[in-house]
Amino acid sequence: MNYRKIDALLKQKNLRILGGFHPKPEDDAPPNSKTLILLGPFEPKFWSEFKNSLEYQNKIKNPLDNWSERVISAIAKKLEAEPIFPFGTPPSKPFYKWALRTQRAYKSPINLLVHDTAGLFVSYRGALSFETQIKLPNTKNSPCLNCQAPCLTECPVD
Repeated sequence: MNYRKIDALLKQKNLRILGGFHPKPEDDAPPNSKTLILLGPFEPKFWSEFKNSLEYQNKIKNPLDNWSERVISAIAKKLEAEPIFPFGTPPSKPFYKWALRTQRAYKSPINLLVHDTAGLFVSYRGALSFETQIKLPNTKNSPCLNCQAPCLTECPVD
């Protein structure tokens, strides 16, 4: 399995790879995990995909979490991966820490995650754990390095 094939399969459900890394023991990944890939919405079509789902249409409790679990679990099965979610039964998995490990998300000056392409609107719907090491693309520098940090002084509510 390779990165591009995984991303192509995810995009069929309007999800995308938001980063990946090769876990170390201290990362609290599944014991046999050699690659952990974080998943999130593939905009702008994600919301319409979700709104057309049975979970949303039938107004079930926690529809987005239930949709994410159903869809990501099905994809994980096809890819022979283990699905992991940032919601559900405790203990919670360290998605914030994992996002930082991908080197595609960074701690902003206001301590929110800022992603190299999703910005401050990054949202993680799940992760896939693989027992094989998958080659990951090169990462970029933090977008905060060359930013004037309006997040420190501007309030969208003012």
